Parts: sequence; structure tokens; C-alpha cells
Amino acid sequence: SGIEALSAAPASTKSSLPTVPLQSVEATQFAIFDGAEWASIQNLYQERTPAKYGYMNVLVGPNEKGEQTIGIQSCDKEVYEDSVAKIPSNVRTEDALATYIASLSAVHSVLPKSENVGGSDEVVVGGKVVIMGSNELACFAAQGLSAFDVDVCLVSTGNPKLKSSKGGKVEIIKPAVGSEGIGFSEYVGKFDSLLDTISSERSVSALQSPVDIEDDDDEADEDDRYENPFLTTSSVLGLLRTRHNCHTYISTMTHCQNVIAKEGIFGGPKKADNYAKKVGSPSFVSGNDDCQKILPWSCVGKTVETLLSKGILFPAKSRQKVYKSCVRGWNLGDFWEQSTWPRDSSGSAQVRFGLPVTDDLNLDEVPLISAPPTRPGETRNDMGKKSVFQEFDFSANEDMSEEAPPKPVQDNPFVHQVAGIQGVREEIIEKDRDCILFLSARYCKTCKTLSPKYTRMARIAKEEAESSTLYAKAEVSGRWGKELGRFLEVGAVPAFILFRNGRRYGSVLSVSKLPSRKIDRAMLLLESGAEWDPDVLKEDEKKQ
Repeated sequence: SGIEALSAAPASTKSSLPTVPLQSVEATQFAIFDGAEWASIQNLYQERTPAKYGYMNVLVGPNEKGEQTIGIQSCDKEVYEDSVAKIPSNVRTEDALATYIASLSAVHSVLPKSENVGGSDEVVVGGKVVIMGSNELACFAAQGLSAFDVDVCLVSTGNPKLKSSKGGKVEIIKPAVGSEGIGFSEYVGKFDSLLDTISSERSVSALQSPVDIEDDDDEADEDDRYENPFLTTSSVLGLLRTRHNCHTYISTMTHCQNVIAKEGIFGGPKKADNYAKKVGSPSFVSGNDDCQKILPWSCVGKTVETLLSKGILFPAKSRQKVYKSCVRGWNLGDFWEQSTWPRDSSGSAQVRFGLPVTDDLNLDEVPLISAPPTRPGETRNDMGKKSVFQEFDFSANEDMSEEAPPKPVQDNPFVHQVAGIQGVREEIIEKDRDCILFLSARYCKTCKTLSPKYTRMARIAKEEAESSTLYAKAEVSGRWGKELGRFLEVGAVPAFILFRNGRRYGSVLSVSKLPSRKIDRAMLLLESGAEWDPDVLKEDEKKQ
């Protein structure tokens, strides 16, 4: 049995943790964690070991008061005190067991917690968590975290079946948000934790296949290392910390899921099933130095008890869909969402769209000035003889019956969209605003590259510098855009225009990269109240 197997497992370095006895054991569920999920859990331990598996046995039974409880087994009929949770009478035992195991990585590990607040021993829970995925585990995590008044952004390419949240706000978004296609991380801004239920951003070296399912032995060797085509490097984790203040990254990707990602749905299932059969039993951990007993973190029992008391469950039937014995396997839905997630190639490495990327794309190879497409019978040389806004092109495709441009959709919380001369007058000039206006065009590749970086500039200015300057953006293609370009005397994009108290400030700024020292210096002049000094920008250009 699972109880007997655990007594023969490697001794814990923290076996002195307090325990409580159960009158009897009425149910038990053994669980083994592997792959990126175990690597994520292990990463939270202060003392890490080279173990390639984590395991625990969850017991259900009455405590000394006769209350039905659940907890992580210490030995025989004892459970760790910090892991104990009471089971409400309306919750089935099998659902309580499935919920307990699922909540370890999907809820408790990502809960934003602040300890010793104001010198007290109280642990304060609250903050913001981003979840990637639309599977049942992701939906369970979203509901579970919201029960602790945590705000959740559930990012998915699919249609998550989410019940109403009980506490914090749950927002469902796509990887690319709004008409501007803002990456979800830039849209959300700062958040405390990221739960990745469909893949992993940890480096390949951090994840090893502990058992070669084609070998006859149970020892790890060089052939056991695997590569995941969906994995990038840990630089993404560093960018999550520095840009978004996200210090907790948890992936729930298992080894079976990784096998499917690598081998596909034709060759992968057999290998994944063979692996699960070999590893997924309590006897596998007995005397195995590659296995580490999972010890409860502080208050894990309270986390589970809150979920059970509020009826937030990961049902046993959901567990049965993906678990192969004691090991969590794979399902087709996760594979499709993982393989169809859009990729972002704007940085040095292709990562899943919405995650932060490094800004080392060489834009020197991209022309700074983006010219509009040529018209039939017209050459690039012809276009170069005049400003792209010198003449209006009132073609049949442009609706001349409109007296004003349509109101733009405001789907970017950091950058305000304006349309045409009327938009600039109403939103900037008549309101006496300090503003930086980004002029772009649909045909401009450089503009598309700068757009998410401009959003990040705006977010940082709002959240960190608490700037009152309006970050705005306007389209200069089409009838109303060309009219605006002529009004502002701009002949090429990308271009940036500054306003102080609603009046034009300084000259047109043309840059091909963001962040830009030229833009930073111009913004300092704008917000300091100083007169425009073009020499300051020239000095800065020499440094570049």
C-alpha cells in the first residue's frame, strides 16, 4: 500500500515537523510529481536536492475529535500538522483527495503572500496572478485563487469553462489583447505570480527525464535528457521579474505532457503511457534516491480547507481524465492549446506571444522611414519626391460622407487612441494636456515593432513614475490619418510629437528603437517645464 511504501522511502531532512494522529485511515491517494511541475515545486524549497521526482501520500480519516480530515502522511496514521484540513460533510472523499493534490501546485504555490506584516506573525494573502491555459486545472486555479481575494487574469486561446468567482476578480483575455494586439503581460502590467498550465519556460537543463522509457534500467543517463520544442530559456523568467515584478513562476507541465509535445500525438502516447506505467506506482519511490518526499509548506492545510469549505473542487472525475495511476498524464486539449499558441518573433528568441521578450532585435536593418505602398503606375522614386501626406487620396475606398473620423476603440489601458485632427483637438489641445503622440501607419513594419514597447513605456510612466503625461497614438494612413499628418507637418513614420499644455512642443522626433535616449531626454524637457533645447538632443545623439 501507499502507507507501507512511504515508510521505506528516503528519510526527510526535516522529519521533526509536528504531526497529528488520525483515529483511522479511511482513504488514501498517492501522488508523484515530475517534469516542470516538480521542478517548479522544488524551486520553492530553501534546501534543494537533485531529486527528479517528488511524492506524497494524502490520507483521509477522523482526527482525535472525530472530525473528518485530510493531510499529507508523515508515517503510519500520522499526518503533518501544517497539512491538515477539515472536510465539510457535503464534500465527497474522492473529490477532497483530488482537490488536495491539484491545489498544491495550482493554488497554494502561486498564492501571493506577505509575512511578518507590521511585525506580526499574520500572513496576508492578496495580489494579482496570471494563469496561462483554458483546461480544467487552469479554471480550478482561477476560482481557487479568487477565493482568497486575489485578482486573476486567465489567458487562453480557447474558451475556458469558468464558474463565477467567489472573491477576487477573474478576467479572461487572449494572448494578444485588443485591436493593437498588446501582449498579455504588457496589458496586465505588474503581477505577483504566473501559473503556466500548458507548457514551461524553464531551461531544458532544469528538466530531465528521470527514466528512459526505452531503457531496461531505472537510472538516468544522457539519453534520458529531453528537449521540448515549446521550451525557451530562463531569460523569460528574468524578464518577468524585472519588468513585471513577478517573482513566482509555476509550471504544471508533466513529463508525459512533454513527451507528447516532443513526439506528437502519433508517436507520443505510447511512450507516455509506458513511462506512466513504469513510474506511477508507490513501489517506484521505495529506496529510490531520485525521489524526494514532499513536505508541507506553512498553511497549506488552511489553503485546502478554504477551498473545500467554499465548494471549489477539482473533481475526482477530472483527475481520472489525466492521471495514469499516481502520475498526471496528458490530454489532447492541452496539446492543441500548446501547439497553436501564437509565437512572438520580435525579440531574440521565439516565445509564446504575450510573454516578455528581450529587446535585442536589430532594427538597424529596418529602414527608419517607412514609406507607404506605391499606387498602380507609381514608383518608389515618384513617392520620394513629395511628402506622403502632401496630397489627399480620396479614393473610392474612403468614405467621404463622414464628417468626422469614427471614435477609436480604447482597448489599451496605458495608451490612448486618437483619430484625426478632431481627436487631437478634443483629447489634447482643448484639454491643455501634456502629451507624447506616437504616429504610426498600418503599412509600417517598424511601427508595429515599436508599438508594444511604447505601451511598456506608458505603463512604466503611469505605474512607477506616476506621470500625468498622456501617452497617445494615432494612425496616419487613410483619409483622416493623412489629414492629421498634414496638420502636424509630419512626412514619415514612425514619428513622435510632444505637446505641453495642449500646444505643440519641440520638433518631430524620429526613432527606430524603444527605449530611446532621445525620447527620454525630450520627455525630461517636457515634464520639467524647461524651454525646448534641440542641442540637448544632439548631445545625446553623439553619445549613441
